[in-house]
Amino acid sequence: MTDSLGKKYASLSLTEKESEEVVVEINQVEEVLYRGENCLIMQLLTRKHYNHEVFKQTMRKVWRTVKGVKIRDLNSDFNLVEFEDVKDKVKVLREGPWAFNKQLVLLKEFDGLVQANGLTIVHAPFWVRIYDLLLMAQNSYVGKLIGNLIGDFLEVDLAKGEVEWGEFMRVRVLLDISKPLQRRKKLKLGDENYCWVRLVYERLPNFCY
Repeated sequence: MTDSLGKKYASLSLTEKESEEVVVEINQVEEVLYRGENCLIMQLLTRKHYNHEVFKQTMRKVWRTVKGVKIRDLNSDFNLVEFEDVKDKVKVLREGPWAFNKQLVLLKEFDGLVQANGLTIVHAPFWVRIYDLLLMAQNSYVGKLIGNLIGDFLEVDLAKGEVEWGEFMRVRVLLDISKPLQRRKKLKLGDENYCWVRLVYERLPNFCY
């Protein structure tokens, strides 16, 4: 009985000890946050087995960075990508989305206040072609309207100014990959003018909703 009580109190004492806070001064980790500005979190969106080393080697190769890049495992699903030059990081984000073995590679900015076991990435940027627009609706205003209905609008590709007449108009949007892709939208112009526009996603790899 005495031994049992002793073990119980020892356990309680240990729990109280564990609950003591470790106070971290922000100025002591500022250098880590500074390095984080050159980093991205990466995940290959797949349920299939794959060779992690080949994946990392392939991404370093296809990114064609000017300076070096290191890829470390955070856990079995996520990697931390550290670029020597922040310009390479911007380039990689700008030229996405990327794929490996036809599976989507997800990237997001470094967040120092997230634990590795709590990481999630649910958004990815895509260029979307909008077909069958009314000729008078092929401008940046309409592109932004449609882009925000597809996802979070990022930019519209208008090389010649505010109007871009052609077969289609391109918008870049941040998509929630947990939701089904939209394939068309109904456009209303004024009170009586309607048309359906088709949405075609560029460089679309395989992924599940």
